[in-house]
Amino acid sequence: MNIWKLIWIYLFMGFFAIACGEEGGAGGGDGDSDGDADGDSDSDGDSDGDGDSDGDSDSDGDGDSDGDADGDSDSDGDSDGDGDSDGDSEVVFVDRSDMFDLLDTLGPCVNLGNWLEAPDQDWGVTCSKEDIDRIAEGGFKTIRLPIRWESRAMKEAPYTIDEVFFALVDDTLDWAEQAGLNVVFDMHHHDAYFEDAESYKDMFLAMWKQIAGRYKDRPDNVIFEILNEPHDSLTASLWNDHLVEALAAIRETNPTRAVVIGTAEWGGVSAMNKLELPEDPNLIFTFHYYEPYHFTHQGADWADGSDEWLGTLWEATPLEKTAVKNSFNMVADWAKARGVPVFMGEFGAYEAADQESRVRWTEHVARFAEDAGFAWCYWEYKASFGVWNPGAEEWNSDLTGALFNDDFSIIEIDMSDLGENLLSNGDFEDGDTGWKENFYGGEATASVEDGVLTIEIIEKSADSWEIQYIAELPPISDGQAYSILFDAWSDTTRGLDFGVQHQADPWDTYAYSSVMLTEELTTHVINFTASADDDIAGFVLNAGGEMGKVFVDNVMMIVSE
Repeated sequence: MNIWKLIWIYLFMGFFAIACGEEGGAGGGDGDSDGDADGDSDSDGDSDGDGDSDGDSDSDGDGDSDGDADGDSDSDGDSDGDGDSDGDSEVVFVDRSDMFDLLDTLGPCVNLGNWLEAPDQDWGVTCSKEDIDRIAEGGFKTIRLPIRWESRAMKEAPYTIDEVFFALVDDTLDWAEQAGLNVVFDMHHHDAYFEDAESYKDMFLAMWKQIAGRYKDRPDNVIFEILNEPHDSLTASLWNDHLVEALAAIRETNPTRAVVIGTAEWGGVSAMNKLELPEDPNLIFTFHYYEPYHFTHQGADWADGSDEWLGTLWEATPLEKTAVKNSFNMVADWAKARGVPVFMGEFGAYEAADQESRVRWTEHVARFAEDAGFAWCYWEYKASFGVWNPGAEEWNSDLTGALFNDDFSIIEIDMSDLGENLLSNGDFEDGDTGWKENFYGGEATASVEDGVLTIEIIEKSADSWEIQYIAELPPISDGQAYSILFDAWSDTTRGLDFGVQHQADPWDTYAYSSVMLTEELTTHVINFTASADDDIAGFVLNAGGEMGKVFVDNVMMIVSE
């Protein structure tokens, strides 16, 4: 788990804050969307003078020079290079039966966060053979080993990795093999690469050639994860290109080893539709899950504004459970179409959260993941999300009990009595009364027909927040929990960002989320606890950044009792 440093999605007039991060390195929810609470999410700032925030010297934000903002080298306005403007890449099913068999052996798994991912192993966590043996004896089958290789390699070609550090990784793999544990190890926190992907690609590939060559004779249960939560200048389009090169470098010495690949844009669910999986039979897909972020990262000092979230509870309400289930259903459908198994590489809630809520959230997320057929890996072992208490030298038994709980009845959902709907005209029967549009880039039209809001993207904007549709919410009260649910679908596969935000400076965000839309109508849910009394909060749909029509209906706002 990396630390979600800050994930701010500029929404209204520029700021829709999506902060994600983890303390000095704890993972799980970290904005790095390594899903690891480590906290690297960011807001881009560039110095190239082109008016965008990607640092690539072009003006459309996609890293190419064709001016169409799609990230490929043609001028058709799509991002898949197939010559049309729908943004769809052809979905290819690949038989990965061996990887499904391997996945069945992986769980339960725990991340060794804040150790080898720390720049100088200086985040207060060290691990030894004793820790590895304890993890195996505690019932875990796999460890995920987040590793910061960047700070242990030469800064110039040939980018040689320090032999002393390599020896420490060697020892860890030996300990795991002796304990009978599987190992997933990744490249974590390659900050320079994220800031300038083109300039640091050679270093990225050179390090993987060294790593793959050194460990080519390790058992098949040593699994490589190419990169944790790609983001910033490493856009989705560029990541699709670079991951192919990295996989080729690995395959030179490890032709059949299992390799884990995640999405760009911090490894989140909404970027799945932008990921182009190579037609390789030995791949596993990964994503990280830390939602609701204001719950999982409350009080985390690397997550900006997180003190205001303290006291946020997760009580396993029908709508809270629905939000988890819907996210996992999206992942499962996407993966099934491509024949790829799923490894949820990070999930966890920070120690400042109410402990009963942490336990409740943890057991539900783990059971929903298992029900969807995913393997999972908890963030993390013995830091601020940890299942082991190093001070007391004992397991946090309530968390381990939640992880190993086999009661699937808890994920049943009763939607028969959700409560009163507070939102007027969420069904659009009165047209667009109570709704407003904000278009800052690209070109779009919004209309209501037959009680359905249709947002049609004619020319996509660089960022999703540049095309918005906003519902005026009734007053919300400090400390009160709310849920907003709505039906949405599209005429193609695309992402949609949405959230609840104060509609004036300083544009405080109470909740945010991202989903993937398909042609199938799906009910989406966002749950939040208000951190202030607010008479001008709005529910914001960010529909820019991708082509395709977005259809919305039956928006409801429910007060949690």
